[in-house]
Amino acid sequence: MHPVQYGSLNTTGKLLLAQGTAIIVGIGRFGQIVTRILRARGYLTVVFDVNVEMIDTMTALGVKAFYGDGARPDLLDAAGLASTHLLVVALDDRECILSIVVRETFDSAVRAGRYSLEALGTPSDDAEQLIKAFVDADRQSMRSLAELHDPDIPPNKNAAYMAMLKELRSQETRKLDEVA
Repeated sequence: MHPVQYGSLNTTGKLLLAQGTAIIVGIGRFGQIVTRILRARGYLTVVFDVNVEMIDTMTALGVKAFYGDGARPDLLDAAGLASTHLLVVALDDRECILSIVVRETFDSAVRAGRYSLEALGTPSDDAEQLIKAFVDADRQSMRSLAELHDPDIPPNKNAAYMAMLKELRSQETRKLDEVA
């Protein structure tokens, strides 16, 4: 386990220095049980929920609990998502769960891409710059592709979408070549 620092919300509601071995989003029955098991084994947790009474209860029990929507990337980042060992999404809102999991999958994939570049001999600073350029290009791509997305047509059958996707991938490669 890593050393953990806890903090509090500042006047703008920004979480300061709250990091744990695990971040638990949602402290209903499921989240509470996971929290109890982890804490019983000595793991430090940071939990988020939108139920003020539950936050107060957990805080009274010594759990570092904060009010907030765990789907917000800024809260997860402030809670130390990049360095935490475990993210537990204990919500019953399917769309919210998917938004957290998809984003975390992207973040994990980007980190894996960076580690892969480094393992293949790319210096760490260069890998970091390449990943920043990739993330920027990906954000721009998502905006462009969103305009052409049609939920009634599979992407591979949407000619305009596929043409744009191919062009964006080509641009992405050129952009990363410029960085390298």
